[in-house]
This record gives sequence, structure tokens and C-alpha cells, in this order.
Amino acid sequence: MRKFGTIPGILMATVLVLMLSLAVVADNDGNQPSSMKPVMSNLQSDQNRPAEQDFDQKAALKAEEAYLSAKMENERAVIAGDVIPASTGQRDPGDDCDNPIVLNFGAADLPYYDNGQTTCGRINDYDNSCLGNYDGGEDIIYELNILEDMHISISFDPKTSVYTGILIDDACPPDPTTCIAKSVRTSAVPHGLVNVALTVGTYYIMVDTWPPPNCIPDFDLAIELFIESPGDDCGDPAEIKLPNDMTGGPNNDSYIDENYTCGRVNDYDNTCLEEEYNFDGGEDIIYKLDVTETITVDIFMDPGSTNWTGILIDDNCPPDETGCIQFSTVGEGAHGLYDVTLDPGVYYVMVDTYPSPDCIPSFTLTIRSVDDRLENDAWENCMAIGDVVDLPFSTKQATPDGPGGCLISPTLWYCYTPTCTGRATISLCGSSYNTKLAVYDGANPFYDPLMGCNDDACGQQSELKVRVVAGNTYLIGVGGWHNNTGDGVLSTSCLDNDDCEDVTPVMLTDGVPVTFTGDNTNATHQCDFFDGGHTWHAFTIDTTMIVTLDYCTTDPAFGNAWLNLAVGCPCTDITFAGEYNVEDCGNGNATITWNFLEPGTYYYPVLLAEGAEGPYTLHVVGEAIAVYCNASGGCDYEFISRVAVGDIDNSSACINYSDFTGLSTTMDTDSTYAITIELTNGIIGDIGAVWIDWNQDFIFDYTEEVTLDVSSGPGPYTGIVDPPGNAASGQTRMRVRINYNSYPPPCGETTSGEVEDYTIDVNVSYICGDADGSGTVDVDDVVYMINYVFAGGPAPDPLIVGDVDCSGDVDVDDVVYLIAYIFSGGPEPCADCP
Repeated sequence: MRKFGTIPGILMATVLVLMLSLAVVADNDGNQPSSMKPVMSNLQSDQNRPAEQDFDQKAALKAEEAYLSAKMENERAVIAGDVIPASTGQRDPGDDCDNPIVLNFGAADLPYYDNGQTTCGRINDYDNSCLGNYDGGEDIIYELNILEDMHISISFDPKTSVYTGILIDDACPPDPTTCIAKSVRTSAVPHGLVNVALTVGTYYIMVDTWPPPNCIPDFDLAIELFIESPGDDCGDPAEIKLPNDMTGGPNNDSYIDENYTCGRVNDYDNTCLEEEYNFDGGEDIIYKLDVTETITVDIFMDPGSTNWTGILIDDNCPPDETGCIQFSTVGEGAHGLYDVTLDPGVYYVMVDTYPSPDCIPSFTLTIRSVDDRLENDAWENCMAIGDVVDLPFSTKQATPDGPGGCLISPTLWYCYTPTCTGRATISLCGSSYNTKLAVYDGANPFYDPLMGCNDDACGQQSELKVRVVAGNTYLIGVGGWHNNTGDGVLSTSCLDNDDCEDVTPVMLTDGVPVTFTGDNTNATHQCDFFDGGHTWHAFTIDTTMIVTLDYCTTDPAFGNAWLNLAVGCPCTDITFAGEYNVEDCGNGNATITWNFLEPGTYYYPVLLAEGAEGPYTLHVVGEAIAVYCNASGGCDYEFISRVAVGDIDNSSACINYSDFTGLSTTMDTDSTYAITIELTNGIIGDIGAVWIDWNQDFIFDYTEEVTLDVSSGPGPYTGIVDPPGNAASGQTRMRVRINYNSYPPPCGETTSGEVEDYTIDVNVSYICGDADGSGTVDVDDVVYMINYVFAGGPAPDPLIVGDVDCSGDVDVDDVVYLIAYIFSGGPEPCADCP
């Protein structure tokens, strides 16, 4: 079982791929992320995880918070840091508090932008600030001289850098515990400080990292005036009239507002959000809903990159401590309040956070009529799909639906009809949030079997591989872990040869090429003889063949392929490795040849590996070769212990089949030879037989069986071998066999007895003029020659026996010569003919 690679200068039958697996922290639901594991481990199982509805939600959220902290600590140790430029010893503007980038601002001077800036090479001057561990990398300092009282927002884009922090303070070095404002992020996303109130004076901004990375090679900074808006508290709420203000969205029946909580102060921290692990501990915003007619709505809140957010609706402000109308909290992603029926009156919506973070720099609030839900938000209205690639979706405004169990999050539904019978891959890999996926065998999740439930097959995204039948309908539920929502992509594909059971073997005909096509993308692993994923193709041969397989027209070329064939399905054994080269195709593809492949059915795995993924074409051709049939005995009691004929005199022990073709004797066609076969443990019911393939056609014909004068009983068996005059000259095979209680056949297996093969070197003694090979020259030879010369009949064998006049040709002169010899007493055929 070998595969090969096209590594220049290395001659080998297989490429050994060495994979290093990095230990990474568990995902927030307890699974190990698979992106750092070997290919063989990329499919994860949910079998040890309790169903979400059995979770203690507070405990889960606490665990998630602990996970995020542990993740930052761990990833900080595995992410490669940026190369730090060597210090010149000279301090540049921004390097420290003594050399800051100085900015003098009045309101008219804003906005200010500093794009393409870096902290690399500035040294880690300050590592004891309110940023905590996020001040361990190299830092940059800005000095802000504020010329008039103002509110500002500071936007920071770290580009590709992770684990970044920004603060503003009125001291430099910054205060180690309490800054005016700060913001940190684990991922490479923009963040910053919103609604920072500054009076006339001097302030300092510091940008830093949690190492690694040790520095930020490229970032953008923007300082802008902040325009305050209503919503700070119950006395100054952001007012909405329903349904009058529901004029936005694609159907002009939604209220949509982009807003923030940063700078609004933590006014209310004793609400129903406290039931869910203190989700009212950050700064909050209040909306006042003036409802003029009964309406049922969904209220969504998308917090962007901010985690640990909450939203509630109540008929009191401040909201009730325990008796809100409805509330929602989540560790990550968009979420909301569903099927909220509001009679005419006044209601209040509060958006808040579990600190930290202390606030939400930017969020989007959407109030939508339930009649405007996405069509496939309900499983009864699933979207019909076939095979799709990266079909975009968003669950941010979806609602929870279905039987629960696998999915308790807002869910979208798809009805998938595969085009093949085989294994379907249903994937959310590439989505931007922590997804979860369910597949049902039918269109009703309450009654049809759940075929699979997956959370983290590809990082925090989900993927399932399930057996499907072409034309059947399968229900796909797309949601998130816990109640996460977000934007994603759905891909579905079907392979009809992902399992060897799915393929139908093709019969190979001598010299007739067969073409197989396929695509091994998403192929799974089935046979442990072969690493990685693989698709399958199969062929059957009914005679021994030289079988050649090539990838020649595969473009781009496949750089890896298996050299073995599987025997049985699924792969009970494998064949010997075929001979291969990457020169015959001329484009780097492989050609593989298996010599002397015996009759049977063989399965070929197309390897899925780096450099061998995607569409492919295989060409397979078999060349029949003549070989002797297999035969063996049971060797259970009696056996052949000696064979003697001519120069062969061989004694042996009991083996089911013995290949003694290395032993030979010469036999002339004009001589006879005694043969003796001795047995050990011979008994009355034993029967022996001998065949010699005189015409060398690789078949032991019944006319080629040697007549033994003693061929049964305990032996020895004896007889006379009389080579026929028409035997083919050269080496041929003699088969000796015994069996118990039935006449032994020349081929196949028996439960008793034994089989031995030997070599006979035939020396043909020809009689010149004996055209028909009868052993005498007579009138039959005249007829034979006339038929050959004048009627296109069979030639004398060998042809030289017909050259009776020794002219070097067999023609009409030889017919005349032979007639004269037979009928008129003419001269004898040429003495030099034999």
C-alpha cells in the first residue's frame, strides 16, 4: 500500500507525509478545534456532548468566558510574532511619553487620521497600564492637547494583527488600573473608544498588544467628533413609534437603527438581564416604543464584534428586576426577541452588556413584523436546493424553530435533493460565526430521523457527511452553537463513489481502454489500508492481465496516487504495489502498471491529498496474458512424495501446491519415457493424473493427459509418456496431481491431495514430408499439401516438413515431388528436412 509523490530527485514508491499536530485549547463547547490536527482527524464527533437543552445556561456562559480568557493566553503562545526592526537607539515621535506624536485639537480640527502607522521597533516602554496583559508588546504614544471641551470617538483598525489594545488617559505613563477609556480585542477587527468626554487639557493615547504578536506592523487611527443622540436613560430615551416608524428594510416594514452604548453610563444594573449572569453590568441604552395598534414583532440586535450582550423589552423603565416581557442574552453574535405581541401603549427596550466589555461601540437594532420573516425561517417553508457552492445566508434575523435537541438557536431551513446515490457532504465551513448543523432523513424534523448533528467539524464551523439516495429529500437545519447567529455560506455536494459499495465494477476486455472520471473533493476515508480520503472505481478481469492505469488527461496534474488496488469491498485486502512512472504522460501525471493480475474484481482508491484534489480522469486498459490455471490440494493426509521422469527425480514434502518448474527434462517426440509417482499415506480411494501441455496453449486439454497404467490406490503410479509428433518445440509445463475419492481436475482447489508443476523441454523430431504430423509419410500428406498449396488450407507444422525438395520454399514443386515419391517410386523427401 504505497502512494508516490513527484518530488524531484527522489526515487521512491511512496511519499511519507509527516504531520505535526499542535495542541490548542478546546472550543467553547468542549471540542478540540480541528484546523491544527492531521488530516486524518479533521472530522470531529459530538457523541460525548450533552444536548444543549440540558445545559445550565449560566454555567455554559461562565465556561465560555473562561474559554475566551484561556484562548487568549494559549494563542498568544502559538501565534508567531512580527519581526521587530533593530533599534537605532534614537527615539522617534510616538516612541514614548517623552517623544509622543503631538496633536493640538479644537473641534474644527477634526477629524484626524493617521493611517499606515506601526508600533514595531518602538520598544515595550509601558507594561503596567489599565490594558492589563494587552500592554506587553511595543507601544506608541499620542499626546492630545484639547483646546475646547468636546466628545470624541477614536477608531482603531489593527489590520491583520490580533490581541490589540488602545487606551486614553490624562497621565503618561497611563494609570495602571483606571484609564479614562480603553478597548481590547482578541481578533483582527476594528475597535476603539466611543463618546469619550474631554475637557480642555492634555491627554494621551497608547496603542499596544498582548504578545505575541510583539508589535503591530500596520494600523489606522481616526479621531472624530462624537455627536450625541438620545437613549442615555429613561428620562432621555430614543423614541420609536410603532408601526409608523417601520419604514425601512427590503419590504419597507422594519425599523432599523444603528447606535452605541459607549459613553452612556451604566444606569441600570438590577434588571431581568441579571438573571442571565449580570448582562446589565455595562453601559446601557434605552429605547421608548410608542405602540399605537396591536402588533406582533421580532426585535433583533446585532452587536457586531462585541461579545456578551443582552437585550430586553419591558413596560416599565427602569426595567423590572425579574418580570420583563422578554429578554435575550448571548456570548457571541446577533440575537433577539421573537413573537413579541404589543398592545397599544408604551414599552421600553434596553441594550446592555456583561462587563467586560463595558459597552457596545456599534450595534444595529431591527424591529420587524413577524409577517416579514425570511421565507425559510420556518422548516415548513424550507428552501429547495440541489448541489450548491458557498450559498450565502444570515441567521441574524432568523428565529428558533424545529424540535430542539440538536439546534436551539435561530435557524434557517433547506430542502436538499441530491443528484446521486452515495455520500453527500453538507458544509458550513467558511462561515463567519460559530455554527451548528442538523440533517434529517425527510422533510419533517419532528417525525423524520435525525441523520446527523455537528458543531465543529472545521474550526467553529460545521460539516456532515451522510448517505443519500438520488431524488430523495433531506431537511437541513442551519443554526449556531447555543444561540449564536451570523453570516455564513452553505455548500452541498454528492459523491456516488465515496464508498466502494457505491461503485459498479466495469469488465475489462483485452486491449479495450476504459475511462473513469470523478472529483475527489470532499472524499472521506473508508479503507484503513489507504490514508486520507479517497473515491473509488472498480474493474473486473476474467483472465490474467497486465493492467495499466494512468492519470494522463487530469489537469492540473495529480501529484499523489496510490499504487495498490483493494481486494474486496470494503478493502478486505490489497494487491502488490504496481510499477509507476511520471514520464509517460508528459505532464507530471502518473502511469501505474500491475503485471500478472489474476482474475477477480479490484477497487482503485483515488487519493485526496495536497496536490491531488479536484476533478480527475483515469484511463485503464488490460492486456490478457496466457498463464496456467491455479490448482491446489488440501494436503490433509496423502501427498506426492516423489516424481521421477527422464532427468527429473524429485522428492518433496506435503505442500498444497508446489512450483517445481525450475526442474526440467528433455523429451524427444520420437521417444517414450517412463514416469513414476510415489505417495506418502496413500490409500485405496486416491486417484492420480498427469497432464503435459504439448501444444503450449496454457491449457491442460483432456487430449494432453498422460495415460497411466496405475493411477489409483496407495501408489506408486506408473505410466509411459509418449510425446506426440505434432507437439510444439520448446519448454512447456507438466502438472502432476492426486486427489481422494474423485478424479482430479487439472485446475481449481480440492480439499485433499496435492499439485506439483514441472518443466518439459520438448525436442521435436520431424519426418520430412509428414505434412499432417501423423508420424508417417503417405497419401494423406499429399492431400494435406495440395490443400495447403492450392486451397489455402493449414500449413504443415512446422512448415519445413513440407519442403520435400529442399529448395527452401514450400510450393507446388513440393506437391509434385511428394506425388512422385508416393505413387511412382520417386526419390525420398530431402534428408536434410528435419
